[in-house]
Amino acid sequence: MVAALALLAFARQLANAPQLLGGTWLNGSPVSLSARKGKVTMVEFWTLDCINCKRNLPIYNRLQARFATRGLAIVGVHTPETKFERSLLRIKAEIKRERIQYPILVDNDGRNWNTWNVTAWPTVFLVNKKGQVCFKYEGELNWEDYPGEAKLAAEIQELLSD
Repeated sequence: MVAALALLAFARQLANAPQLLGGTWLNGSPVSLSARKGKVTMVEFWTLDCINCKRNLPIYNRLQARFATRGLAIVGVHTPETKFERSLLRIKAEIKRERIQYPILVDNDGRNWNTWNVTAWPTVFLVNKKGQVCFKYEGELNWEDYPGEAKLAAEIQELLSD
């Protein structure tokens, strides 16, 4: 999968992060990105039946454990591809099975997917302390030994240090 190797840093094209819209929140309270200014936020788009998404979920848990005490918050946005993936019961079961510790916004109508201009599952955005999207990664982080997890961790580390 070519998208799995797509690593896009937007250092010169910073744009204000869109707000997270509507939907049902699972696994925590709603997150307002504007209220998180001054902190680093990772927004990850996934769907429960995507194998590349499933392979990334443990990585997000590791990043949360590693950086949460330094101010990183991870927010998941579950945008389904199929009717099967729209079930709140199935999403809740996947959250439990994957031991996800961060809030998940259920985006069944795709409003967030469209607002953030997402085109592939999984996609990760990093939002800097100014509330700007400054990094995007599409695809499975460690696809065929690509060091995506290490690169994402380095980006987070740099943003937290700024």
